[in-house]
Amino acid sequence: MAGVVLGSLSMKTRSIWAGFLVHATVAVLMDLLALDHRHELPTRLTPDSSVRLAFPYTSAVLFGDLGASRHRPGLCFWRRHKRNAKVAL
Repeated sequence: MAGVVLGSLSMKTRSIWAGFLVHATVAVLMDLLALDHRHELPTRLTPDSSVRLAFPYTSAVLFGDLGASRHRPGLCFWRRHKRNAKVAL
C-alpha cells in the first residue's frame, strides 16, 4: 500500500524527493512514538547533563503530527477538487 502511494506521488511530482520526505517523516515519527510508548524518550540534552527536560504533552504532539501527515494528502485533493469545480462553473 505504501509503495503504491509513494510511487504515485513520485509519478505525479516527477521527483522522488516528496516520497522520500514522506517516508523519512513517517519513520522518525514511528521511532519517536515507540520510544514514547516505552517511556524511554531522552530527558537530558547530553549524557552528562544534570538538567532534566520534561515535556508532558509529548504524546499529544507526536500523535497530532502523525494525524496531520496522514490527512494532508486528502486535504490537498479536496482543495484541488473544489478549485476545479469553481473553474468549471
